[in-house]
Amino acid sequence: MRSLLLLAVFSASALAQPASQPVAPESDGGIVYGDKWAFLVNAPDGWRMTTHSDMPVNAAFFQVTPAEPTTGAAPTMMYVTVTLANPQTPDVAALIKQDEEDFRSESKALEVTRHPELKSADGNTSVVRRFEKTRDGRSELVAYHQYGEAMYELVLSAPNSRALEMHEPAFFYLVNKFSAMHIQFQNGAQQDAPADRPVAARPAGG
Repeated sequence: MRSLLLLAVFSASALAQPASQPVAPESDGGIVYGDKWAFLVNAPDGWRMTTHSDMPVNAAFFQVTPAEPTTGAAPTMMYVTVTLANPQTPDVAALIKQDEEDFRSESKALEVTRHPELKSADGNTSVVRRFEKTRDGRSELVAYHQYGEAMYELVLSAPNSRALEMHEPAFFYLVNKFSAMHIQFQNGAQQDAPADRPVAARPAGG
């Protein structure tokens, strides 16, 4: 479950980056995996991915050179988080409800709108919500994607509505190219990478 603590750390991490210097994370994409989940993701043009940011996320995407001016607010970023189904949040519907409750507890003016669903590379459809007037004034698009017991949140977080709309094409690309994967370990070895996708696997945060 995404929490407001995540947003606070997210903003602090972004502001720590000098606005005049391009961010240089590790790759254009790849397979990110944990004990019970895995996904294949590709960064849009002008963006780079890292699994070693200071944020409590499974993959973060930074603009190589921020397109919008920074005026004290964290620039537009994207990230992916993973939640495993549990009694409190057994499915995406419960996760969306929890996210809305978390945001609304901090901002009574919160606006939540339904966005058209988006198709991903694995053939599944993501439910999308747009959040406006959050506690810190940021605008967000969140795609909720479930595969088995793993629930993925692909997030576009921008300092305002205008910046959000500017980067919507990058977000749509991220979601459209996203592919949740089945993960299997045999004798300690990972057996999940499709033969037609020669990308390097890396553990999230590892």
